[in-house]
Formats: sequence, C-alpha cells, structure tokens
Amino acid sequence: GAASAAPAPTPAWTARPLTPRGEINLAAFARLMAYVRFFHAGDEAAAADWDAFSAANLETVETAATPGELAERLGEAFRPLAPKVTVHGGPPPAASPPEEPADGRTLVMWRHRGVGLKTNPLYNSARIPAPGGRPRIMLLDLGGGVTAVMPVTAYSAAPALKPPAPAMPSASYAPEDRAVRLAGAAIAWGVLQHFYPYFDVVETDWDAELPKALRAAATDPDAEAFKRTLERMTVALHDGHGMVTRGGTLSYLPLEWNWIEQRLVVTVAAPGLPVGSVVERIDGTPSAEHLARMEPLISSATPQWRRAKATQLLIRRPDGTPALLEGEGPDGARLRTTLAPRPGLEVAEWIKAGRGAPNFSEPRPGLLYIDLS
Repeated sequence: GAASAAPAPTPAWTARPLTPRGEINLAAFARLMAYVRFFHAGDEAAAADWDAFSAANLETVETAATPGELAERLGEAFRPLAPKVTVHGGPPPAASPPEEPADGRTLVMWRHRGVGLKTNPLYNSARIPAPGGRPRIMLLDLGGGVTAVMPVTAYSAAPALKPPAPAMPSASYAPEDRAVRLAGAAIAWGVLQHFYPYFDVVETDWDAELPKALRAAATDPDAEAFKRTLERMTVALHDGHGMVTRGGTLSYLPLEWNWIEQRLVVTVAAPGLPVGSVVERIDGTPSAEHLARMEPLISSATPQWRRAKATQLLIRRPDGTPALLEGEGPDGARLRTTLAPRPGLEVAEWIKAGRGAPNFSEPRPGLLYIDLS
C-alpha cells in the first residue's frame, strides 16, 4: 500500500527562567518593538512580519550583559526594519529630524483609528501624508539604561502601504517554543499599551504587567499555563471585553446554569437534569471551587460579570470528555448523571430553544418574560 506521510515533529518543550538582567532586556525589546511597529512610518516596518521578527530576536537580546551591549543588540535587531532608529546605552544624544531629499516621495506618518490588526472596518491603521510636511522624532526611554531616537515620519514612494494582517498560528508558532511564548506576551502587551483606551479609568500599572508576563512565559510548563499567563495580563485591565482563546473546536455541555442564591442552578434542562436542579459537584469537585479557581483569570469591571462569565465557562469541555454532575433535583431527590459534551453551535441552539417563552412575551397575564442577554 501507499506509504503514509511522517507526522511533523513536535518541538521539544523549553522552559528556562529569566535572569534579572534578561527580564530588563526583554522588556526594553517589547517597548521598542511596540513603538516601531505602530509609530515608525518607514516602508520596512510597515511591511514587517512582527510575529516572526519577535520570535527570532527576543532570546538574542535577552543575554545582553550591560546597557551598552543591550543597545547594540537592539540596534542590530531593528536595523533591517527601522534603519533610521538609533539605540543608545545611556541618554540619547541631541537629535533633530533627519533631512532627506524627497525625490518625489511623500513624507508619511501613521494614523490609527483603533489599531488595524484585522479586517474589521471599525478599526484601521494607515499611513497618511504628514501634516505640515515636517519630519518628526520621538525620544524613547526603554528602561535598563537604554534609550532610542525614532523618526515618526518617513519618506515613502508607496504611502498607501498598509500593515499585513497577522498570520494565523501554525506549527511554526507552537507554545512549546519558549521564544514563541515570550513573543506572544510582548506583542500582546504592546498592542494594549498603545491602544487600550481606559488606563485613566482602571488605574492599572500596565508597565509593571510586562515583566510579570515575561517571567511567567519563560517558564510556563505547557500551553494551558501560557494561556493563564495571558489571561492574568488581561485581568489587570478590569475589562469584560478582555479574553484569551485557544484555537480548535470546543465542546460544551448541553445545558445552561446560573449562580442563584449561592448555588449552581440549571435554567435550561439537560438529559437527567431538569430545570431547577442544583449542581453541587462537577467531576467530584464542588461547583464553588471550580468558580473560585476560574474567576481570578477573568477580566471584568464588576464582580457580577466575573461570576456570570465563570458560570458560562463552566460548560466548556476543552478535552471533549463527559462530565460527572452530582447534586439535587427540584423535588429534593439526589442526582448523579454523566453528560456528554456537544459542538458549540448545537449547544447554542439547545439553550435558545430551552429557554421556553419567546423573548418579550407575556406567559400569563401580568407576568412579562424579557431575556436581557
């Protein structure tokens, strides 16, 4: 018979803690990368694959022993993408915008409406002619005794060049690779650093979250641990829109439950679990313990949303295994049932159909049913 193709090799899991100097170096790299990616308007930076760039250069920068060596390695790493950016192991020199002949080119700078990471038309990034036609620079303190001088404007023959859409994760970007985990943490922090709009409201020390995330990413023992590292970063934003998801198809238990009077109560029935059943234990662990473990990893502006989100997440079965549910039925009888998960879209339809009365209806005179979700 035909020979089958050999499976792709799985990268060996790498985990190594950061040294104090390495942590400082990687934080400086992450700060400079975010500035160059979003505010340096040169053609090379606008067309860069930042996923590949960060994964390829982070660990080289990590081992720099002094501010001078760090400045040198940062300069070498960024030179192909930002040749006009200079990095210094100390205060930056007095600098003026670089003078260049226009040669028919247009002086451009970035305009961000949100940030153009995807094709969503509500958020986009584009280079536009620089207002006033004047070159501009930024002086950057990267930490660790290192500074940089970065032109914000650049001359371009193709000012309409837009940043490429980020590549979807592939085998080339596996969380088993320590450099990939560090790059993921650095990239996520940089996007939020410059485009999260509520730092003045949440009063989070976002700069302090960068070394925390880098330290954890360096030693995370598996993909789930790395996901928790990114979740803890989003928790610091106190924003219910912040979440971390993994690729692949998820399975869910075909039911809906809510936290009512300090108990997990079934509100859309499942096989063996009628409406009003109280689920006391899931896979042998008390339901309250499951929620207590999940809630510290949920970004939320209020404790009410954190609890509501946790109860939603409790029906997920990432490994596709059945759940053992134990508790009490609405008649007080003891319940013990095993429930198999189903595909997400099927479960969504199950819940919608199981809510009973049509939304904005009057099941009986004087009683209105309104589903606020």
